[in-house]
Amino acid sequence: MTAALVGAHEIVLEKHDSSIKFNSSVGEGTEFVIEIPVQQ
Repeated sequence: MTAALVGAHEIVLEKHDSSIKFNSSVGEGTEFVIEIPVQQ
C-alpha cells in the first residue's frame, strides 16, 4: 500500500499540480481526497 501511495503522490503532485488529503478514524477507515484542477 505504501508504494502505491508514493506513486500516486508523485503523479498527482508533480505532474498535475494537485493535492492529496486524507482523513482517518480508528476503526472506521481512511478517506482520501484528490483535488485536480480543471483546465479549460
